[in-house]
Amino acid sequence: MRYRKEKRKISQAGFTVVELLVAIGVFAIATGIIVGVFVEALKTQRRVNDLLAVQSNASIVLEQMSREIRGGFDFNLANTGTVCAATGASDTLTFTRVRGEAITVAYVWDEYGKTITRSEDGGAPISVVADNISVRRLCFRETRLDPEVDPRRISTFLTVGPSDPNIAENIINLQTTVAARLLPCEVNDEKICPWNE
Repeated sequence: MRYRKEKRKISQAGFTVVELLVAIGVFAIATGIIVGVFVEALKTQRRVNDLLAVQSNASIVLEQMSREIRGGFDFNLANTGTVCAATGASDTLTFTRVRGEAITVAYVWDEYGKTITRSEDGGAPISVVADNISVRRLCFRETRLDPEVDPRRISTFLTVGPSDPNIAENIINLQTTVAARLLPCEVNDEKICPWNE
């Protein structure tokens, strides 16, 4: 007889409705937290990827400009906007470089379009940055001690950020100074370099 009572207790064992509701509620809360963390991690990963793309593209553009400036001469700095002029710099750099034949290259910061354009011999300007990049500032400044002997040194200041408004507050500042390989006395035929006298 005793065996039957224990058997009956075992067969009546189970969960009550309240216990099931509590278990489902705890499971739903835990799942919600896990999904929220996962979604936030995905958003963060996308932001990091966007910032890496911005930095990579900005570095490539800065290296391209530096490479051309190194081989250039007859530099001319000008302003089309107000941001660089306020700091004593320029937002337009025009120079001549020789690759087979002499061509005039112009780099211009489009302050309103938030891009950098490059043109050759007065041709149509072409954007040199990716669409996901917003160029906040591109300024050029020339420095040299002796204009007759020292090479032209062009300092480039570049501030970029993603064009995505959700992460637009993240900016990257890059700066480089490049010295032209040609000295003024080597470019102008009428001038004699001091070491050739």
